[in-house]
Amino acid sequence: KALGSDWMFIYANPTSGQFTVRLYSYWDFGTKVVKIFNSAGVLVEEKSFISNSNYYAMHFDLSKQANGVYFVHLFDKYTHTEAVGKLFIHH
Repeated sequence: KALGSDWMFIYANPTSGQFTVRLYSYWDFGTKVVKIFNSAGVLVEEKSFISNSNYYAMHFDLSKQANGVYFVHLFDKYTHTEAVGKLFIHH
């Protein structure tokens, strides 16, 4: 089940590399998996988080990645929902 972008927040965006992803969820527990792809579809980062709140902050540093557009896929394993957002990296 896909969620609208109003459920996932990415900031600072644009960024030079460091940013935070938050997903609002009714459930305050469970595993979140974040996969980040570059514009060519190549996976550049993947992390799993154990959430302990319904607005959990997940921090990333992609400062070694090239300038461009990246796609952030966040999957909630408990609710089986996914949200997708765009990230802009500019050094």
